[in-house]
Amino acid sequence: MNDTSRPGDLVGRVKTLFRFPIKSVGGHGIDSGYVEPHGGLGDHRYAFIDVETGNLCNAKNPRKYASLLACRAYYLDEPQRGRPLPALEVAFPDGSRHRNVGTELDEAMSRYLGRTVRLAAEVPADAKTELVWEATTGLPKDGAYSHTTRNSDGDDVLTYGPLQADRFFDLTPLHIITTSTIEHFQQLEPSANFDPRRYRPTMVIETSAPGLVEDAWVGGRLSIGGTIAARVDWCTPRCVMSTLAHGKDVPLDRATLRTIARHNSKPIPDAGKLASLGVYASVATAGPVRVGDEVRFQSAVNQSDSAHP
Repeated sequence: MNDTSRPGDLVGRVKTLFRFPIKSVGGHGIDSGYVEPHGGLGDHRYAFIDVETGNLCNAKNPRKYASLLACRAYYLDEPQRGRPLPALEVAFPDGSRHRNVGTELDEAMSRYLGRTVRLAAEVPADAKTELVWEATTGLPKDGAYSHTTRNSDGDDVLTYGPLQADRFFDLTPLHIITTSTIEHFQQLEPSANFDPRRYRPTMVIETSAPGLVEDAWVGGRLSIGGTIAARVDWCTPRCVMSTLAHGKDVPLDRATLRTIARHNSKPIPDAGKLASLGVYASVATAGPVRVGDEVRFQSAVNQSDSAHP
C-alpha cells in the first residue's frame, strides 16, 4: 500500500500504548491492541463505586482516592474481540494481588482505601464524580471551578455526572499525547516530572515537530496504523489528578500543572479556560493498533477538499 491510499500528512508513529482496565487505578503498557468504537479493547471497562455516596472512586478527589493510582490492574489473559473480558487482577503496593472473583477484589480494595467500595462493570446512571480544586495547582478558580462547593473535609469540590455512557471515560474514549508536547513542557520547567504516565493517555505518539503539536490537530482527523480513524475533538484539560504520585517513579509534582496552566490554558466547551496537555478524540473507524504504527493527520479543510475534488 502506498501513501496515496492513506490520506493526510505523516506526523509521527505510535511510541507507547496504555491500557487502564479500572478508572483511576494504575494500568500498564501494551505492544498492540484493538480500538473499538467505544475505546481501546479492555480499557476503562470498570470503576470502583463508593458504597456510602454512590459516587465513582476517582483520584480527582485525592483525599479519598489518590492511593488507587499506586495499584496496578491487568487482565490475566489478553482480551479478545466479541468475547467476555478475561479475569481481572489488581496488584496492591504491599505485593498482594486480588481478582474480580466473587467479592475478593471488593473486600481487598475496601480495606486498602478504608471505605466500602464495589467494582462496577457498567456506568451507574446516577453516579457522580468529585473533582477537587486546590490553590497549589495554579489553576484559577473560574470557569468550571467557579461552581465548586466546600465539603465536610474542607475541600473545594466540583461534582458532575458521567458523560460517557458506555465506558468509564469522562469525555471521549481516546486520549492522545505527543512526545513533542512532553518535551516542550519539560524544557519550560526542567525540574518537574512530565512523565506521560501521569496523564494516563491511550497512546503516546512520537513526533519530530517542535512545540504543542497535537493542539493543532483539534477539529481534524488522525489515521492510525492505516485502519483507525479518529476525530480530534478538543484539547485535554488537566486537573489535580495529574500532579499526584502515579507509582514510585512518577512522584507527586505540583509544578507540572502550574507550568501547564501558565503556558497553555485553552477554552474547553462548557468549562471555560483550563490548563491543557494532549487531546481528546473519538473513534470514527475501529481497527487494530500496535507500537510503531504510522500516524497521519488531515485537517478539517483538507477533509472537505477530499470530499469535494
